[in-house]
Amino acid sequence: MKYITSLFLLLILSSPIMSQDKPLQDDFDYKNFIKFYQKAENYMKTGDTSNGKKFVKNAMYYMKKLVKKGFGDDIADQVAKLEQWQSGFDAQKANRLQMHDVESEIGNWASKFITLKQANPFSRCQYLWDNMKSFDREKVLAMIQQFKASESFAKSNDFTQQRTLQLEGDIKDFDKVLVEVKFKEQVDKKIAELEGTHVENFFDGDMRELVFYVKSYRQVAPQNQTLQAYTKRVDDMQANKGQILNQARSNQQKAAVVSELPVADVQDAALEADFMRVAGAASPNHKPTSAIITSRKWAVNNDITGRPVSRQRIAAITYRDNTGQCFLEHILFLQDYSGGGYGRTKIYSAYGKKAYDCSLK
Repeated sequence: MKYITSLFLLLILSSPIMSQDKPLQDDFDYKNFIKFYQKAENYMKTGDTSNGKKFVKNAMYYMKKLVKKGFGDDIADQVAKLEQWQSGFDAQKANRLQMHDVESEIGNWASKFITLKQANPFSRCQYLWDNMKSFDREKVLAMIQQFKASESFAKSNDFTQQRTLQLEGDIKDFDKVLVEVKFKEQVDKKIAELEGTHVENFFDGDMRELVFYVKSYRQVAPQNQTLQAYTKRVDDMQANKGQILNQARSNQQKAAVVSELPVADVQDAALEADFMRVAGAASPNHKPTSAIITSRKWAVNNDITGRPVSRQRIAAITYRDNTGQCFLEHILFLQDYSGGGYGRTKIYSAYGKKAYDCSLK
């Protein structure tokens, strides 16, 4: 019995020594390793990295076991090849992650360009300026080129590809965008209002909107000659505010005297009082005597998602000055939407006072 026990212990103690002396080719882990390695090598040679990646992963699993057993030197060439392939996979993954960030930023700018092209002029100028002042034309174009050359672009859906190409076209050929949004027409109209019979109280606000509108587009195409010309023009207007307002006062005096008062489209005592209060605060030397509402209901301005941003309504305000002379002024009133409802009434645009015979009713 003692002899059998001693023999059993001898067998147990000698087992690791026998394992270490066993040839590499007979090792179970090596057999699996070489099987997966050869399959990986075949796929990588044919360029099928998708399948190659699976077998590289399996081969590396058994590679680690063999290295732990002390067979690292015996499979050094295969280890180097596996690490080379894995390095390529890691680089591809890093590139895909980078392209995901690039695609996201391109999508963000594409959305802002939609707003830029669709925005109602001078109603969302601050929004335009806040979104476009950080725009870097060369950077965005470089991102688009990088994305278009990537595998991620080739595998992306039609919407992503079309959006990317549309953004690239908008940036490169910005003259077409200016035509689409009738840029010159809108700016010329605003400048004409400012240089026409403008009221001093509203000059700075309207001028600020004009600057925002022009420079938001200029940010996208800094070398565009049309935008350069308008930028210089609005800068000159800001510098010559006094001269413009003097001419506006002269234009007011030359304007034809009103021969008849407009007819009210609707009567609303509370709203009329509100309009008179706001108009009176803007013209302290003229006392409002009536408000004639000439638009039947509020015109609501919505953003591109359909949510209300503000609403507008027109009324003709009659005044009497300190000398007893009567004046009429058409004013566009505005109320901003704040989420829970519309805020206080303010003047969006006033079209200049014109004298009329106080006997008119």
